[in-house]
Amino acid sequence: MNIPANITFSIDLNKIDEQYIITGKNGARYVDLKLVNTPDNQYGSDYMVSQALPKSVREEVKASGGEWPKTPILGNGNAWQCAAGTLNSNKPNRNGEAAPAAEPSTDMPF
Repeated sequence: MNIPANITFSIDLNKIDEQYIITGKNGARYVDLKLVNTPDNQYGSDYMVSQALPKSVREEVKASGGEWPKTPILGNGNAWQCAAGTLNSNKPNRNGEAAPAAEPSTDMPF
C-alpha cells in the first residue's frame, strides 16, 4: 500500500450545511469533514471531500435507528506520491486524458 505524503483538496464553502457547524470554546467554529478514497473517479481525483456528521448527531441516529441525514459533497482532492513528491500520474485529467508526469520538486522545505 502506497500511503501519500500529502493530500491536497479544495472545498466549496457555499455547500457547507450550516446546521452541522460546531461552535467550540471561545466561539471557534468547526466543520467535520470526511475524506473518501475514489480511485476510479471519472475526473481524475483520488478523493472526495464531504461534510461529516457531528458525533452527537451520529449517536442520536444510531440510538433511534433512524436514517442518516445526507451531507453535501464539498469538493475533491489528489494524493501526492511519497517518494517523488508528485501527483499520481496514472490518473486521467478532467478532459479524460492521462495526466502528464510531473517533475519531482527539489524545493522541499526540509
